[in-house]
Amino acid sequence: MTICSVLKTMAVDDNTAVVVEGSRELFRNGIGILDESGKPYEVLSVGMDDGMYMTGSSDKSSLLIRGYFSSSQIYI
Repeated sequence: MTICSVLKTMAVDDNTAVVVEGSRELFRNGIGILDESGKPYEVLSVGMDDGMYMTGSSDKSSLLIRGYFSSSQIYI
């Protein structure tokens, strides 16, 4: 099991945009994740960037998670 720290969250309608410390290769659209209490969530989308403004961002990922997510860690 891999643990990623949550850096930022923001509500997007009924879902949550989350920035985590962890490579984008760890995440895929539709995978299940857990919060720190073991509650399951679904990753709706993994964000991408063009690399121009996000130097050193290979260790960060942008995710859209179904529902309200407020954990400080993600378990994959």
